[in-house]
Order: sequence, then structure tokens, then C-alpha cells
Amino acid sequence: MTAEVTARFNPFAAEFRRDPYPMYRVLRETRPVHKTMGMWVLTRHADVRAVLCGGAFSAALIPALVSRQAAATTGGTDGDRLDDEEAAFICVMCFVAGHETTKSMIGNGLLALLRHPEQGERLRRDPRQAGPAVTEALRYDSPLQLTKRVAIRDVEIGGHLVSAGEQVLLCLGAANRDPEAFGRPDEFDISRDAPASTPAHLALGHGMHGCLGGALAQLQATVAFECLYRLPGRLEPAVPPSALEWQDRSLIVRGLKRLPVTLRGDS
Repeated sequence: MTAEVTARFNPFAAEFRRDPYPMYRVLRETRPVHKTMGMWVLTRHADVRAVLCGGAFSAALIPALVSRQAAATTGGTDGDRLDDEEAAFICVMCFVAGHETTKSMIGNGLLALLRHPEQGERLRRDPRQAGPAVTEALRYDSPLQLTKRVAIRDVEIGGHLVSAGEQVLLCLGAANRDPEAFGRPDEFDISRDAPASTPAHLALGHGMHGCLGGALAQLQATVAFECLYRLPGRLEPAVPPSALEWQDRSLIVRGLKRLPVTLRGDS
């Protein structure tokens, strides 16, 4: 009874917003594949990766909804077109989709460096480590925590039958901390020396539905880290951890509202 209550998945909870990783750990250990809120929830790296790569699932949730809505509005004809306002709205959404996640990636990564000053010092001594720091930041605290897929045919996952048409919620943040995939998964280490057999993190998706702007986002974060850690002095948090606020506009994105820092000169 206690384990069941402890493992209840609730992405709306304030404590989940502050730190989802304890919940992810419990779910991986007790209910790695389970159904709640009308969808299947997956937390293990192998299961999440299989869905991202497999042909039994589609990412076409939104296009399908749009098509149904258009058909209902136009009677199935192709006469409906976006007006200027709708086209502008889509452009804004495309911009936000890239900007918000990139901003959160930089913020989450900088926070990890500040909370692990030995890693920040390593980057300060060698700013060329900015690229590996971005890779580790993506794994350690993914800006995109959750994403959905829909089954296009019946398929078994982790001993459970997922029927065609059912939705699957992929917990990318949980998969990236899976000890079955990564050694010392809860440690932030920008010089992580992983064996060649270690799977890649899933923060940017995987396979044909990987993030289209992933390379650009990583480049932006790399430049940001390199510039920040080339500054004379040391970056330090300007507020205690309890004062940090996490965004609450989106359930799937994990990012800070702001991250105050102080630059202290070398003594």
C-alpha cells in the first residue's frame, strides 16, 4: 500500500516541479510501465528508446487533431486555409518551441555547474570542455521532461499490452537517470568517461523523430558556457536553492524562471 501511494505519478504536484527525480527513481523501481490518467507512463531508458525508435508508435498526435478539426469545420474539403493571424501564431509557436527549451537547457546546465563547483572549476580551467558539459547537462537535467506518442498497432512494452490508439507518455528525464543505462546516473560529471556501449541520452529524442534543432541548441549552449567560464572571476549562486522558482506554464518543460548569479573576482 505504501509503495503504491509513493509511486503515484503526479506531474502537477509542486514537489515534482521542484525535483522530479526522486519520483522517477521510485517509478523505475516499482512501476516502470504503468497506466494512469488514461495513458501509459514509461520511465526506463530501454523502453523509452524502443518507443522513440520503433515503428509501432507515431508522433502525429497534433497533426491528427488538427486534421480532424479541419475536417469537422470544412466538411472534409480542402478549402480551409490559414489566415494571416493564424500563420503568424504558428510562426510564434515555432520560435517559442526552440527558444524555451534552449533557454531552459542553458539555465539547467548552469545551475548544475553552480551546484557542483568542482565541475565548474574544471570548465573554468579548460573552457573547451563546454561541449561535454552541455551533453552531460542534457542528460542530468533535461529541459524537455515528457513527450507523447500514440500506438498505431498493438505492441507489448515491459510485459504490458499497449493497444492501437493508446497514448504513451515518455519520461525522458527518468530515462536519462536510469542506472541500467548510465553509471552513477545521479552524479553530474562533465568529464564522464562512459564505455562505448553506453547508450546516448534521450533529451533530444532519438531516431527519425529526434529534435530537428538539437544541433543548433547544443551549439548555442556550448557558446554560452564557454563565454561564461572564460570570464575573469568565478560564478556563484546569488540566492539560496530555496529561492529558486521553476516555470509552471508547461508540464513538459523543466526550466527556471530566473537564475541570479554573482561574478566574484579572483582573490
